[in-house]
Amino acid sequence: MEGPGGAVTSSPAVDHGAGEFLTPDTVVTLVADMALPGIIFEGWTGDTITSSDTLELRMTRRFRVTAVFASQLVIPQAPLDDAVMGAMYSGALLAEGGTGSYAWTLSGGALPPGVSLASSGQLAGRPEETGTFTFSADVTSGSQTENRSFDLQVVAPALTVADVVQQIVGLSNTLSADEIRYMQLLGNGNDVLDLGDFLAWVEATGATPSPEAMAAVVGVKKEERNR
Repeated sequence: MEGPGGAVTSSPAVDHGAGEFLTPDTVVTLVADMALPGIIFEGWTGDTITSSDTLELRMTRRFRVTAVFASQLVIPQAPLDDAVMGAMYSGALLAEGGTGSYAWTLSGGALPPGVSLASSGQLAGRPEETGTFTFSADVTSGSQTENRSFDLQVVAPALTVADVVQQIVGLSNTLSADEIRYMQLLGNGNDVLDLGDFLAWVEATGATPSPEAMAAVVGVKKEERNR
């Protein structure tokens, strides 16, 4: 046997340890029994492969078979960590029970743009939008499949007007590469932090730069265009 909580009965019963043998052409019936609640019979492996819990073998040769049992497949109710727009995200969908080997597939809803689900259950990528993204996923382990819905929250990085303005006018490198990528995703995505990105960020976040800050940003961008 392989796995927890199972048993196999044989008819006729034979005690090989006591030196008992069967005559040729004897039909042996093996029955897999789920002895404990929550146990699943996965099937027989070895010389004969079948999912039936009852196996009949005619003793014309020596057979080697294994009854495979598994516990009930479940998906724990664990929430996913929040992701940050523009920053690398890594999370994992988890399962318990089954055979111990799991294969995940996206079955409904949508992941954040820029994030993908691997068959291992790993979520990875750089989210390109903020919001709450609801999706469902199937996990398969042996003969069992379970489904669950998940919510992945993508938030914006916390930026101050002062830091953004200093970055754009070149007074200091106050923003990280991920924060700059976030602003470019909001804007025109041309790989240059420009006035369009700044205005898109102001509109998306409701930031309120002072007239002096706006004049400084606009003035720098005019100078760059005139060079």
